[in-house]
Amino acid sequence: MKQIGILTSRGKFVDNEIMNKYLLKERKIDEKSKQIKDPFAGKYTDGLVVPPYNLLELANTLSFNPYHFRAVVTVAGDVAGTGYVLKPTVDEPNEENKKELIAFFDKIKPSVNEIVRRMLVDYKTTGNGYLEIIREGYALNGKPVGLDHIPSHTVREHVSGEKICQIRGDQKIWFKLFNAPFDLSVHNTEPKTNEERATEYLSLKEYHPSDDFYGIPQYISVIRTMYGDIARNEYNLSFFKNYGMPAAIVSVAGNFNPAQPIDLEGHTIVDYLEDQFRQFQENPHSTMLLTIPSAGGGEVKVEVTPIGTEQKDSSFQMYRKDNRDEILAAHGVPPYRLGIAETGSLGGSTAEESTEIYKRSIIEPLQQLVEAMINRIIREGFGITDWEFRFNDIDLEDMAKDLEFADALFQKGAITPNELIRNFGKKFGIEPDPDNPYLNSHYINGTPIDLEYIIEKMEKEKDQEMDLEQAESLLNKIKSVMFKSVIKNE
Repeated sequence: MKQIGILTSRGKFVDNEIMNKYLLKERKIDEKSKQIKDPFAGKYTDGLVVPPYNLLELANTLSFNPYHFRAVVTVAGDVAGTGYVLKPTVDEPNEENKKELIAFFDKIKPSVNEIVRRMLVDYKTTGNGYLEIIREGYALNGKPVGLDHIPSHTVREHVSGEKICQIRGDQKIWFKLFNAPFDLSVHNTEPKTNEERATEYLSLKEYHPSDDFYGIPQYISVIRTMYGDIARNEYNLSFFKNYGMPAAIVSVAGNFNPAQPIDLEGHTIVDYLEDQFRQFQENPHSTMLLTIPSAGGGEVKVEVTPIGTEQKDSSFQMYRKDNRDEILAAHGVPPYRLGIAETGSLGGSTAEESTEIYKRSIIEPLQQLVEAMINRIIREGFGITDWEFRFNDIDLEDMAKDLEFADALFQKGAITPNELIRNFGKKFGIEPDPDNPYLNSHYINGTPIDLEYIIEKMEKEKDQEMDLEQAESLLNKIKSVMFKSVIKNE
């Protein structure tokens, strides 16, 4: 028998000619331009450089594919969303410097982590991310008082590489590179007042050898796949709206002409099939075999076979498997980070290996790049070199495993109770006590190996308590003598 078409859930017959227009393996995607008009069109003057791709269209790709969107925001969140710490770079750092930096970061709204996260969403989407640095009173050499995110799709690079222009509607604003050795106004001229002075920026770019001024996102190699999915989805939706879900395959044997009438009323075999299938849906069977007399006197055998779920996916191909793996590979994100359960090769130890690869090859290098940006602001903006900004490590592992490992280190005398508290206490509301000698000591299987230090510390504290008792006793004696002297004089 030869397949001639399908019957759908609406009882409609779709022949092979129509089917071939919708089948993915036969359909050619219409690749007409879908460009969004460049808001900078006609404004590339003053040395501004045209980007290799429409940045607004790249930004809009987040709306095209859920896996692309989730991968972008997951990486950005894993890099920036874990908090931060200020770590000393010398043995005896200045605590006042730390307080100044904490005050600066605390004033950033909504938060330094959220500002960085937004910049990283831009970076992963357009290949470019920008941070704005605002100085006190807009003074040329004022200390930084603010940090903000500049949406990358609104920015164009200058040929000098030391300034950028942002355009929103009819407004055009300039920024200069952080600590660049020149003065600049927001109008790309010499500033007459502090209020006219341009704020500064630092940028993060995904390097690509084809462009000297802009970064290009890593997923650019799969963007045609994303556009192809959009076109295919549109065609699939059109088919389902017009015909319904594929329900049965129709095959025939014999002399067959679908347009030839099979009765005096002029009904064709297609009319007969649709009518019979509506009845078949009310009393379904696995296979329906019909024998229809043809106009030539012979018989035409028609077989109608219901399509199972697997057949709908594989044979009909209307719901083609998503290009998820290809998109996630472009971003370097393992499926489980998006909440996608994987079996087989991604289970067990392989999942742990992919976690470690993701952390080491994607997250930590990005953290280091952003940390370098912020530490440049600390060094050059505040003149502080004894403290540095660091993101908290991404928590990809089970805390129970971490605690088990830390406990093993503790039992072998490698770490102290205070070090345990510093790493795990925050989640349990426990603070380290640097003045407690017991918490600063090392233990092997519960026995302190710094016993002499503890005894010495306790003796010093005891001596201090004795000194305080003696001083208090002496003070009481002096008060008693003075009181007696006053009584005697009276």
